Order: sequence, then structure tokens, then C-alpha cells
Amino acid sequence: MRSTASRWQSTLALSWLFAASIVLADDAPNRAMNVLAAARQAAHLDALAKLDAYEFTASGKGKMAGQPFNIERFTLRVDTHKGRFLGEMDAGKHASFAFDGHTHWLRLGNAPAKADANASTNDIIVARVLRASDLQDDPATLNVDWSRTEPCDGVTCDVLHFAPTGLPEYELWYRQTDHLLARLAVLGADRKAVYQESFLKWDALEGAPLPSHMVIDDGQMHYDLQGSMAAIGLPASFVLQGPASHWQFANGATQTRLPLQIIHDRIYITAMVNDQGPYYLMLDTGGTLILDKTRLAQLGLQSTGKQALSGVGWSGLDSSLVSISKLTLGDLQLQDWPTNAVDSNVMCGRIQLDYPCIGAIGGDLLPWLVLDLDFDHKVLTLVAPDQFIAPADKTRVSASLYGDHSTLIKGRIGDATARLLLDTGFTGNLAITDPFVDQQRLIYKLHTTRVVPILWGYGGGTYGRLTNLPQFELAGQVVTDKGTHLANADTGVLSSTMFDGLVGLGTLKRFNITIDLPGGVVYMARNSHFADKDTWQVPDSWLR
Repeated sequence: MRSTASRWQSTLALSWLFAASIVLADDAPNRAMNVLAAARQAAHLDALAKLDAYEFTASGKGKMAGQPFNIERFTLRVDTHKGRFLGEMDAGKHASFAFDGHTHWLRLGNAPAKADANASTNDIIVARVLRASDLQDDPATLNVDWSRTEPCDGVTCDVLHFAPTGLPEYELWYRQTDHLLARLAVLGADRKAVYQESFLKWDALEGAPLPSHMVIDDGQMHYDLQGSMAAIGLPASFVLQGPASHWQFANGATQTRLPLQIIHDRIYITAMVNDQGPYYLMLDTGGTLILDKTRLAQLGLQSTGKQALSGVGWSGLDSSLVSISKLTLGDLQLQDWPTNAVDSNVMCGRIQLDYPCIGAIGGDLLPWLVLDLDFDHKVLTLVAPDQFIAPADKTRVSASLYGDHSTLIKGRIGDATARLLLDTGFTGNLAITDPFVDQQRLIYKLHTTRVVPILWGYGGGTYGRLTNLPQFELAGQVVTDKGTHLANADTGVLSSTMFDGLVGLGTLKRFNITIDLPGGVVYMARNSHFADKDTWQVPDSWLR
């Protein structure tokens, strides 16, 4: 038998190793922020902001199915503020392509332009790079960690891993020598690159460094392009055909009203898919349009490709891509709207509704439209941003877009300022992230349950503790004594250091809320349900 001193030495050694592993893990976000800070300086963002648009003119070589070909001419016109682009390529045949901020359009020769769901998903991330979004956004809106170092084109790169909810994970490789971007890699379900852009040379245009030699590989086509840039005026349109926008109101309307069906703290709205329906979609302001894969045949839709989808769960989720030609919400028509199809009915559960439930929608509307949730009258109103009139009877708070489809505002949890996501897809009151729980030492300040499964969503569940939180604050309103989830998670959304909590429908339904992310504002006011009984209250007998 070992001596007591020997056992204590072993225990201390194991404790030191465990503490060291925590430091290394916790250092990844800080190291990522340091890399981004250096890249921010190298990018000369003030000079980039003065450019409305630029044109990249190039030539080069390509390869398809192992067969090489020459690219006689390649032009790309880029909106530096929104990341939209419009291009043409002559390589034996003429091709035109465009990304309008949401949809990738491709036209071969004189054929009609077509939307490409796979390319649209990649382009959303490419647009972030073109407008330097990951360098300019509030760090609180970035779900990023430092991953590793890798050799890249004769130098060493810091590799940052981004995991935005509802979008594919991706990597940005920054050179340690000059801190400029060397590579973008969009990752598939196995975390291998399914789309890559490598930037081999950068030249300055009016003080802003821009890539002049790039290599693009989408898994089928490979392009090696070298050229030069010139400043241009902003193109009038980034769509090759059809309406100037991928959404529009019918019959000259500027808004539409949809009744809310609220069952078990989930919201459902009606929709038509390619003029079929009606169907129900769960309204989820924390996620993008998601379809139940088992409904695709019924909807006459087909899926392509495979990618990893991050969610609240511990394991992630495989998804495939679908493009809906026409999705109708009241008088609002969404055209060529890309979506993910997943093998999960977490959006609909086993709830019995008047119409089939086919999935969820919500967060992908936020960058384009104003959403007004009136829980007193159970009505959702979608408004064109240029026709929106700010409500005078609600408190105004600043808001920003998190991960391209979530609303981030600042509030308070106890005495601490907290970055909170408004998520109608979460049925509870408040779920606090694991890092914030640790930072504020909440499990030592509160009576809690043991560690149990507390949430279930895309890609499985999350462990944590339940408690009754004395108070938290939203838009100047104090919410007291509400059942709360304290995450104990090292994977999934609630392990993030980039926000501090999810505010769910259990709390949000106590307010009438207007989300105006095009204007960077959320408006909130107490409604008639503010003092309703909390169905998430934790019994005293469960608490320790």
C-alpha cells in the first residue's frame, strides 16, 4: 500500500495536469483573439471601408475531372461592404455567376440562370472573408478558437476554427509573417475541407491589401488565377435574373401578419412550399431554415451533398442541402431559398397540429426583415426595413447579428453584464453557458440540482444543472425567480465563450418584441403575460 504522502503527491500531480489542460483549452479563444487583432491591423480596415467596390481582372489555368484547361479571362466585381459579388469567366465557354448576399446564381452561355444551394452555403462564408467580417464584427459575435499551426506556402500559419450555428464550420489560416489571410477552408461533415480558397499574393489598392493571386478548389473544379485590381462604382445588381431580391412582398404589400400557434413553449407559423400546403414551421430566431429530411419526398424536394451542422448538442448533426424555389409566408415570398435538411424532428416533436410540421425557420429572416412578435395578440408581423416605423412604447436596446442568424443583446445576470442571444427555439427561460457559469462561480452561489441532461436540440443534448435564478435583466426589465439551465458542457453551443446565455421563449413570451437587425436595434416592452406562473420553476426538493 502506498503511503498517504505518496497518494497526496499523485493527487497533486493529477490536479496540476488537469489544471494545465484547462488553461490550454481556455487559452484557445484568447489566442484566436490575438491572431485576429494582428490580422485586423494588417488588413488596413480603414482603407477597405473607403472602397465601395473593386474589380479583380485575371487569367490562369483550371482543371476539371483531371483535365486541364486555360482561363482566358476572369473578372470579379466585389461589394466590399456586404461581400456580394458578380463575375464572368471565359474558358472555352462563357459563364456568369453572382452572389446577392443569400443565393449563388450561375449561367452557362445563354442558358437561364440557376440557383445553386451548395454554392450558396459556401458563398455566405466567402462573403464574410470578402467584407472582412471576422475582423470587423464585435468579437462577442464570433464563435472562434485557435486550432493549431500549419505550414502554408513556405511559412507558418495560425489556423482559426469557426463554428457558427446553422452554418458549416470553417477555418481561416493567417500567416505569422505578415498576418494576412493565406487560406479559407469550408469544412464538411468529417471536418475535411469541401471548399478552399488559397491567397498566394496580396497587393494594395488605395491602401487596402487585396489578393492578386488565388487558387480556388470546390472539389470538382480547380482554378489558379493571377491578376490585378481596380476600384469601381458599386454594381446596380448582384442577381443574374429574376427579381432584384431573393425576397419580396406580393401585391405591393410592405409587411405581412401571421398568426402564432404557441404549444408547449414552441411557436408555429404557416407556410406554403412551391405553392403546396399549408404546412407548419416552428419559429426559431436562433436557427436558420431547417427541414425534416423525412418530409422531402412529400414536398417534392431533393437534397444534395453532406455537411456538419453545429447545434446545442454534444455530437453535432449531419445535414444535406436543399433549395426551395418558392417559400411563402403570408404575403412574403422567399425565392430560391437554400436550407439544410436533417434527420431530426426536434423542431416538431410529437405535437399534434392542424397541418404537417415540416421544420423550422426564423433566424435567416433577421438580416433582411424586421420581425415583430406580439404575444398579447399572438401575431408575427414581418416588415420591409425601409418601411419600418420604430415603436414609441418599447425600450430600445442595441443589437448585433451573431453567426449570421441570431440576435445578440447585452443584459445582466445577477450583478454581471452578459451577452445574451434571443432564441425562440429554446423553450426554457434562460440557459447560461459553461464558461460564464464558471467565471461567475454560479454553482457555488446558487442551490442547484445534480448534473443532468438539461437541453435537447440539433445533434443531441447538453448536460448541466437546474436552478431558480434570483434575477436577470433584459432591456432594463428585471426578471425574477425563474427556472434556469446552467450548462456543464465542453462541446456544443453552450460551451462557447462568445456569448453568455440563451434567452428562451419561457422568458421572451413575457414581452412584446420587435427585432430590427437591419437597423441594429431590438425593442422590448412587458406584456400581459409578464407575471404569469413560471412553468420552469425547479421544486425545492430537487435542489441541493
